[in-house]
Amino acid sequence: MQDLIFCLSELFSNDDDRAELAALQISSFGDPAMLALQETMTSPNADIRWWSVRALAEFDNQATNKLLFRSLEDSEPEVRQCAVQGLGTLSDPDSIPALIIALNDEDSLVVRLAANALIAISEASVLPLIRYIKTPDLPAKCEAIRALALIVDERSVPTLFDALDDDSILIDYWANEGLERLGVGMTFFSP
Repeated sequence: MQDLIFCLSELFSNDDDRAELAALQISSFGDPAMLALQETMTSPNADIRWWSVRALAEFDNQATNKLLFRSLEDSEPEVRQCAVQGLGTLSDPDSIPALIIALNDEDSLVVRLAANALIAISEASVLPLIRYIKTPDLPAKCEAIRALALIVDERSVPTLFDALDDDSILIDYWANEGLERLGVGMTFFSP
């Protein structure tokens, strides 16, 4: 128990190097460490919440995902960013619905990291991304198209073709990029 207490004190030491080392080691303490982090996740101090979420990302189990999902609703964008990054590191397909919701976050880095996490999960993300892209008034269509383009899955071809009609230069770029990666390229019709 003393080792866990020391590890937690290092995690919240306000020294990033020491805290990162503690974050990497804390999962070795198992359930008692997870329970302690669950408590610190509700701290009024955003820095403590951030390091709690960072440390939780080192645990690889379903309970971790549920705790990280809760952090996606944190009032501080930095904590939400850390939670999304953690979900991406774990690459669990069960995270896909929460990551799709995170694509609507008001913080652009949360949105980018959610798309990156969906890319890391890969093929399991394709159909949820396609459904998301079909939503009207989509706030993060560009990130969703980028994710589809980088996953490189044939099921995304019709969606990427439809995206070519978008007014956004970035969406057009990622749709073209995705089609090229899929070997479709820009040859749509024979002359």
